[in-house]
Amino acid sequence: MKIDHQEQTNYFASMTDLLVGFLFVFVIMVAYFAYQVKDDQKTVTQLAEYLSAAQGERDTLVLAIVEDLQKLKIPAKIGSLSL
Repeated sequence: MKIDHQEQTNYFASMTDLLVGFLFVFVIMVAYFAYQVKDDQKTVTQLAEYLSAAQGERDTLVLAIVEDLQKLKIPAKIGSLSL
């Protein structure tokens, strides 16, 4: 008497492993992009601070130039303001 044992292949286990691997890669990608957004926001904040400081310096220089011109009796105008 011969007993023929036929093994059944269980594809569910390998499919689960693949899906867990894809999920792991997906989570890593989401974390990376979240870090990039945070880093970009930091750069934008630094740029806004720099531009604000530069604008203040520019205004100070323009006012100093206008004052010097007024001392020389030269009429000066800043934008729509006449000083």
